[in-house]
Amino acid sequence: MNRHEFVTVSLRLLGLLCLMFAVPRFVVQVTALFQTLNGLNWQLRLLPENFDWAQSNYGFSLGELFVGCLQLAFGFYLLLGGHWLRQRITRIERDICPECGYDLSGIEMGHRCPECGVVRS
Repeated sequence: MNRHEFVTVSLRLLGLLCLMFAVPRFVVQVTALFQTLNGLNWQLRLLPENFDWAQSNYGFSLGELFVGCLQLAFGFYLLLGGHWLRQRITRIERDICPECGYDLSGIEMGHRCPECGVVRS
């Protein structure tokens, strides 16, 4: 197994792990949201003007729902291979400029890439 395959498999496993933690959180928050809306009989116009959706006492939080959505999206991105992230990781490992892809094998650390000018770190 070469480095590229190893990075791809590692990212997919990380995506699967991320999804394993994201799905229960997301399901709980969506269920609480629907129970809240059902309890309000879908008459949202009857809510007081100072009602705070960001942190309500109805068992759900929009912040938690947002974090769950982000975690699901990132997990799916990694599960499908994480193309951009995989390219960045493998370019760093192969002495290739992460910005333009120029071969940096003869250039010492701390010097600039001759193609784009990014400092090699």
